[in-house]
Amino acid sequence: MSAPTAKEVAAQFDLAPEAKALLNTQTPPQYLAALLDYGHDREALRFLAYAIPKRHAVYWAWLCVSASTPKDAPEPARQALEAAHKWVIDPSEANRRGAETAYQAAGLEEPAGVVAVAAFWSDGSLSPAGNPVVPPPAHLCAHGASSAVMLAAAKGDPTKIKEAYAQALAQGVGVAAGKLTWAR
Repeated sequence: MSAPTAKEVAAQFDLAPEAKALLNTQTPPQYLAALLDYGHDREALRFLAYAIPKRHAVYWAWLCVSASTPKDAPEPARQALEAAHKWVIDPSEANRRGAETAYQAAGLEEPAGVVAVAAFWSDGSLSPAGNPVVPPPAHLCAHGASSAVMLAAAKGDPTKIKEAYAQALAQGVGVAAGKLTWAR
């Protein structure tokens, strides 16, 4: 996890009041467990995306969205997933800009487009190449990654969203623990 305390992670975004009430001197894993114990799955998803490094968050989102994207998905969605994965494997500026192009083609209504925009929001500049640098706010990548995970879960069977969140959280914890890596 990227910060020693849960409070440091939680300071990066707005927690729901009931989730904020659970926050004290925990480590990030302890707070994540408390969120899950009290059934705050959405807040746990968001917290985890902010608690892990950006590259890991995009990889986690890519795993979740890839698993829920049908093989016959539209070409822009497949290209957005490919671009996001390419950036995870090699987080170069060229690959980050490739993710920008891919998310624009896929759109932000598609989970694949949101994964690609999370990669684009990871670093660099939001302005077009050659223009003055406009760095993305630090929270944008995690926001995009958690949004992609939740959007992918919501696109499935609405009666099984709790199970989809649980599966996504298991994958995220696996990524955070180094058990699920892109270097397989």
